[in-house]
Amino acid sequence: MEKAAAKISGIDYSYNPDESYEKDGHIYCKKCNKRLDGSLFEVLNQKFISRNLCKCQREENEKNKQREERQHIANLKEMCFISCIQYGYKLDDFYFYDKISNAYRVSN
Repeated sequence: MEKAAAKISGIDYSYNPDESYEKDGHIYCKKCNKRLDGSLFEVLNQKFISRNLCKCQREENEKNKQREERQHIANLKEMCFISCIQYGYKLDDFYFYDKISNAYRVSN
């Protein structure tokens, strides 16, 4: 992955030329054309430019997060259940005995 650099407000800003491009002194995403370089701020007498996530990057991050969550649930099911048939069990269908009402009822 080759990096390119651009001067934005006198500060070197590195970016990936395969995914973004420079126009009018700012960096934009090639897919959704949203601006990636953020505001200028100073910390301990050093100036920095924040990086913004564009729409397509946020969507990709969300998909990865959902995929990791599904994988985590699948791993938990594999560790907990004896049979693959049990993977479909849900607590919505679980009946339990309520001592106060002296009856079985569906959990909610």
